[in-house]
Formats: sequence, C-alpha cells, structure tokens
Amino acid sequence: MDYPSRSLIKNAIFAGAVVVAFGGLSTTAHAVTMGGTFGVSIYQGSGNNNINDANNQAQQGNPLIAPGSLLESATFTGALNFSASGSNSTIGDFFSSSSGSSNTFGSTTLNTTISTSNFGLTSIFVFTGFTSNVLTGIITHDDGMSLYDGVGYTNTVASAPFPVVATPTAYTGLTGPWELIYAEANGLPAVLNFDITRSDAPPTVPLPAALPLFAGGAGVLGFFARRRKRKNSTA
Repeated sequence: MDYPSRSLIKNAIFAGAVVVAFGGLSTTAHAVTMGGTFGVSIYQGSGNNNINDANNQAQQGNPLIAPGSLLESATFTGALNFSASGSNSTIGDFFSSSSGSSNTFGSTTLNTTISTSNFGLTSIFVFTGFTSNVLTGIITHDDGMSLYDGVGYTNTVASAPFPVVATPTAYTGLTGPWELIYAEANGLPAVLNFDITRSDAPPTVPLPAALPLFAGGAGVLGFFARRRKRKNSTA
C-alpha cells in the first residue's frame, strides 16, 4: 500500500486548521421568504377616487396612518408571502393566502373588505420585525411598498410607494428593527412577497476564539518538521 507523503499530510492539516479557524465568519442564504412572527397594524380609509391621493401611498407620511383610521393592531405568524385575487376580497383572505399562517386579529377586522376599485377604499398594512443579520433581497408588491430600518424606523431602505401592478423592488443592507408599509388600493389582486436573496450573518466563531485553532494547526506542522529533521540527522 502506498502511503501519502508527509508534505501532503502537512498541507491537509494546515488547510483544515484554516477552515476550522475562519470558516464560521459568515453564512449566506438564497431565495427564501421572510418568515416569523411580526407586529401588524392595519389602517383603512377612502382613497378619494384618485390614484395620486396621499392616502394611497405606502409611506410613513400617509394620512391614514393615524389613530382615527386604525382598524386593529395584532400579530401575524408565517411567511410574508401573500397573493389574494378573484373573490378573496377580505383582510382575512389576504392573510390566509400565506400558507400555514396564523394571526391574532379579531373577526371584525378579518371580515372587512380589503379595498375596492377606483380607489374607493384603501388599506394600509404596517408590518414590524427585527433581524440580527444584514439582508438583501426583493419585495414584490401590488400596490405600493416602502421599507425602513433603524431606531424609530428613520432609515429608508427601499421606497416604491405609489400604486402599481405587481412589481419587484430591490432592497439591500436591511438590519435591526424594520418597518414595512404596504398599501392595498383599487381592488384585487393584493400581492406582497418579501424575499431574502442574501443574508450575511454575524460571525459564529469570534476571531479571538479562532486564533488558538490556527495556532494549533501551526503547532502540528512544527511537530512534523521536527520529526523530519531528527530523522535526517540520524540517517
């Protein structure tokens, strides 16, 4: 049987030490949907039969985002992947279009019509959540959408607030507490898909903890070097 040379063994050990020491610094996830338990507040009011009216725009300055227009604040658990169409015209239909989801809204809110044509009735959904990672992805929405993060949600991550047909909007650098405002106006369909195409996680192996592993690998190399030197000197 042929045995591998010591040089091959040393190279393998060295490579293994480097992978163990530094391989846990980041992770990447592709094409997954944002999921979990989120806070949701739903506001509703007239769209004033005008596509350009401020009530139909998904942004923090929307006049409907006020106590007098609040239907209810509750929680939603599941994937932020909604697609209601056809005769599915209630807020409950919208939530149930996300498979396997649940929510804590009352029956009155769930049985309320989500929107009507010609911008007669508009619903504004304000989702809130938190991520410890740094996220990049795409939000597909019909109608408008805006995404914010930071303390008090003061940083705009993505903004496409005006009513449109289902369209993708890219975002990047989302981290910490976040707020997603979604407007559903002018009747169905109602589409909101919050996808993550990249997730850069915090280090899972802190660098100071990894350095002893690297040093251990270097020590193994030194051990083999000393053995080879002794063998050569006795030859």
